[in-house]
Amino acid sequence: MGTVQQFNPASEKQLGYRADQVIHQNVKMLMPDVVAEQHDQFLLRYRETGIKNILDNKRRAHAKKADGRSIAVEIFVKEVVVEDLLSDTGVKRLFVGYLRDITEEFQMMKANILNDAITNLCTIPMISITRIGSILTFSLAAEKQFGYKFEEVQGKNIKMLMPQRIATNHDGYLRKYLETGEKHVIDTTRLAVALTASGEEFPAEIAVKEIRKSGLDTIYVGYVRNVKTEIEVDDTRLMVDTIVNVSPIPIIVINMKGTVLKFSSEANRVFGWKAEEIIGKNIKMLMPQEIARNHDNHLKNYIKTGVKTIIDGIRTLQAVRKDGLHLSMEIMVRELNKDNSDRENSLFVGYLRDMSQEYILRQSNELKDVILNESSIPMIQIDTKGRIMFVNPALLAEFQYEEHLDHLENVKILTPPEIARNHDGFLSTYLKTGVKHVLDSIREVTGYRKDGSRFPINISVRELDSDGQPTYFGYIRNMTQSMQIRDQKALGDVIIDLSMIPLIIMDEIGTVMAFNRAASEAFRYDQEEVVGKNIKMLQTADVAAIHDQYLANYKKHRVKSVIDTTRRVMGRKKNGYAFPLEITVKELRDNDSMTSTYVGYLRNITDEYRLNLANEIADAVSAMSPTPLIAMTTRGIVTKFSRAAEEEFGYTAEEVIGQNIKMLQPESVAVVHDEYLDRYLKTGVKRVVDQTRIVTAKKRDGTEFPASITVREIIMEGVERTFVGFLRNLTNEIQDESSGRVNFKIMGMMMTPLVVIDEIGTIEEANQSLLETFGYESEELLGSNVSSLMPEEIAEKHDGYLSRYLQTGIQVVLKEKRIVTAKHHDGSRFPIEVNVKELFSKELNRRTYFGFLRDLRQDLELKVAFMLNDAVTDMITIPIIAIDQVGTILKFSKAAGQVFGYDPSEVLGRNINSLMPEPFAGEHDGYLSRYQVTRIKNVVDSIRRIPAKKKDGTLFKASLRVREFSKEGGSSTFVGFLKDMTEMDAQEQENKISTVVSAMSQLAVIIADKRGFIQSVNDAAALLFNYRTEELIGQNLKLLMPRQYAMHHDNYLEAYHRTKVKHVVDTTRRVQGVKKGDVVFEIEIGVRELELDGIGTRYLGFVRDITDEVALDEASKVSNAIISLSPVPIIVIDVVGTIMKYSELAGALFGYSYDEVVGRNIKLLMPDEIAIEHDMYLSRYVETGVKRVIDSIRVAKAKRKDGTLLEVEISVKNVKSTDGQLYFVGYVKPLGDIFSVYEAIKAGKAF
Repeated sequence: MGTVQQFNPASEKQLGYRADQVIHQNVKMLMPDVVAEQHDQFLLRYRETGIKNILDNKRRAHAKKADGRSIAVEIFVKEVVVEDLLSDTGVKRLFVGYLRDITEEFQMMKANILNDAITNLCTIPMISITRIGSILTFSLAAEKQFGYKFEEVQGKNIKMLMPQRIATNHDGYLRKYLETGEKHVIDTTRLAVALTASGEEFPAEIAVKEIRKSGLDTIYVGYVRNVKTEIEVDDTRLMVDTIVNVSPIPIIVINMKGTVLKFSSEANRVFGWKAEEIIGKNIKMLMPQEIARNHDNHLKNYIKTGVKTIIDGIRTLQAVRKDGLHLSMEIMVRELNKDNSDRENSLFVGYLRDMSQEYILRQSNELKDVILNESSIPMIQIDTKGRIMFVNPALLAEFQYEEHLDHLENVKILTPPEIARNHDGFLSTYLKTGVKHVLDSIREVTGYRKDGSRFPINISVRELDSDGQPTYFGYIRNMTQSMQIRDQKALGDVIIDLSMIPLIIMDEIGTVMAFNRAASEAFRYDQEEVVGKNIKMLQTADVAAIHDQYLANYKKHRVKSVIDTTRRVMGRKKNGYAFPLEITVKELRDNDSMTSTYVGYLRNITDEYRLNLANEIADAVSAMSPTPLIAMTTRGIVTKFSRAAEEEFGYTAEEVIGQNIKMLQPESVAVVHDEYLDRYLKTGVKRVVDQTRIVTAKKRDGTEFPASITVREIIMEGVERTFVGFLRNLTNEIQDESSGRVNFKIMGMMMTPLVVIDEIGTIEEANQSLLETFGYESEELLGSNVSSLMPEEIAEKHDGYLSRYLQTGIQVVLKEKRIVTAKHHDGSRFPIEVNVKELFSKELNRRTYFGFLRDLRQDLELKVAFMLNDAVTDMITIPIIAIDQVGTILKFSKAAGQVFGYDPSEVLGRNINSLMPEPFAGEHDGYLSRYQVTRIKNVVDSIRRIPAKKKDGTLFKASLRVREFSKEGGSSTFVGFLKDMTEMDAQEQENKISTVVSAMSQLAVIIADKRGFIQSVNDAAALLFNYRTEELIGQNLKLLMPRQYAMHHDNYLEAYHRTKVKHVVDTTRRVQGVKKGDVVFEIEIGVRELELDGIGTRYLGFVRDITDEVALDEASKVSNAIISLSPVPIIVIDVVGTIMKYSELAGALFGYSYDEVVGRNIKLLMPDEIAIEHDMYLSRYVETGVKRVIDSIRVAKAKRKDGTLLEVEISVKNVKSTDGQLYFVGYVKPLGDIFSVYEAIKAGKAF
């Protein structure tokens, strides 16, 4: 029926229920509703068919915790059939289920799905390698770029993707980095050369990150991006810039909007503007006003009609220099249009010639108008009648007027009727009296919008003189938000004041800003007596004296010693009385003003203080008692341990209080003490209570001593039943007075094995317990060397240990308890704990050593720890291993055998270090020994990741949780629960790689849900849009779009969800994005759709800023235009004289076509007497850098195709490309009027 019969503590912890809440209830209470509804049907079907769908199989499912939360679990169910005489069938079927919380694994799996998608969908090739260069991951983009499939490169060395000249040194680079840690490539972006599967080399941009994580091998993640095209475009742009700048005539390039894209050096000289001052501005700034005002219309008309009035012709027009002087310019304009049908994207190249040496003075620019019209502050100017003379756009927007207010409209239209009717009178009164009520001040009044709505404003008015007449200029600020903040503060003040918790707010120098009613009641001050005063008035004198310094130190160093903590201090009431407080302080930091406000929450702890004081008095009384006093509960837990008891037993009270009294008893007494307590609580028969008995007690160092103990019982209403014992050490009373040594009759009765030896190791005494432990008779041991109780490898060194101690006095064994191996009379070995004490007799100048031993084989806790049901243990899917104090394997479950590859019989009795790799195996015994002495838990009760070794020698990572089972003062058994982390580490490594890939990707990555709300962004995305990451998470994608896109985006998403027709998903598009601050820029975006289990639909967007690419496209167009349309022939050569570029006009000038000269030497165009020397000229310049022709203008002879010579003026500039290649750009200008020459060539006329 599904009724729960057992519910162990681990289940309680995992699911949050107590056992009594679950037992006898239906197991469906632990299931999500959707599973619980079907569970009865599952059970019934199994009973009818016997088909096992869940039994004996591990399954992943969901469980429901007590708080209603659902968690992912792995479940393993076994069926147990037991005899049941009351049943019709005579048997009863039980189902035992083992659950394991796999929430972390489930979340990691989901994260991996998303991160794998990010990695594989990323358009930048991503590769990860091991520390020796082996390839771990190879993204889809990497496959596409290099021409290899992942299976072809997996596990192979990264060198296969490099040219041989680089690959031969790569292993050395890795080794050097691992040895020195010096980063030359890691955390940088570098240019390198990569190699495709076809053997083609290409320039690549690489960036590498290192991933180091405890328990995982170091890996390196990098992207390798082909930048061949970018380098070529950069070179083209560089060449274009040089061509423009070396031109002997002014060149200006604009787009269809009139924006200047190029401005040559010669244009700079002629107009007086630097290129950076004018590029991006409108060409109209170079025109007189009467031309400029119509220029936009000229451009628009050309777009509509295609009628050329200026283009392809030569005209003389007026231009304006930077200093305002007019120039007479001759201008020729050519159009560059990639697609002749789309004139909106045309570029225009203008070639100019200065036609005069006179400049005409022009009227200066009206900067004032720009300031007024562009200001975000509403401004208005009125005359003495209140008539509006000027308003700026900000005022029109604020008062909701779409167009300019009519000139001479009265300012009263911007004020409510009740104010408007009196405004003329205000102005008249001021003009008569000159008394300023509004002028030169800031006043809060009400504004009146066009739609009749009112809003609070601040207005500041100044008087100006305009042509001898006064006018009034006003600045207006909308106060709506400020007043809302003020109202919110007032509400906050009410909430603070009504709080039942005393609350005080102060500023950086301690001035009280708020003091609520609860605080007033606590300190007995009225609120007005404290607010505005220093907080020190509420502090005791010792704290108040140094409080200012505390505040100053924190402001300077920002080290928190009070803030964000809870502390107990003393406060001071109005009447001067001090009282205890618990105070928590929080800081409110204003990052804009860099100032702080401190909020303190207080709690009066007077009653707690009094209770603690009463306890302290009781503790003082017990501490003053000369007789050891110990109090314990009915469960044997120590609640008091007096100072005399500390001195007697060697423990501090902190070490004993809260522990069981059995830690102060020999093992023989401790094992039955709980039984004694239970019997007394059940029967009430007093065998110890209210009596004095002789018992044996045990000190911290393990020594036992006879004691007299008297026990009293305290029973009080409302107080837990308590036993108080008074103890007296009887050692001195039974001491042997003649020798001053311990009476061995008493020692012989001790349960702890004891041996006494002299300075050379001769056994002088051995008690009965030791004889029984080692299997000797007294006469066999007395007089023999103690080494007879040791294995040979220890025995042969023992005399040396004793001799070394007598010489140096360095205590190695005497200092602490040790776990060593002993040898039985029959030769068998077994572990013991030894505690050695030294007795020195001054009279005899003799040393005696007392050894107290403990046989670890007899550890009762070991027996208890291994009273485990083998069948249950073997059914548990988690590997379990148990060891003793010296590392001997006592338990090895079947699950452990499956993980390590051993049969349990192969490892039982062996040391646990056989399952460990070096150096851990060699150090493990030392770890165990050290823990037994210090009891410092580095592994016990914690979860650690460790390396483990299988039977076949292979290593794997494991998660280990160790629990210790022990009796107080007895030996311990350690039970370890392991989990093979190989698969999880691989997932975690992949997750880490993917996370780093996303973080280091130069592409901006944005993940949004199906409604368009941003779920995740990487650093590149935040940087691209100029936001912080936290500003974007949770916002709608529309935040990053221009308004014309944003207003339709919700509809686009809704239509896609309905139709699944992909217009954007799985495509790459060029659109516009909006940065913070409403800056619009060009982007390329690729969108992918993901369906993730447990998450739902996610859209993964890769965004790339293509502003530079757009500029490069334009630069390329400009390059073609300049080279093909320039009225001056252009030729570009390399360092050996090979012609690389050759303009159309150069072809007309020299008679050669483009194909006839490109790739041939420039000497083709020179007379023989010059050509013969030209190679030498180039070589000399490359070697020396001495310029004879470059950067100068020279007149020379040139040779045409038909052999005729002509006189030309040449101007040459050198250009160095991004890859270091040197080129020379030359303008070849035929002597004479350049424009006439151009027209002649165009007309086909000969020179």
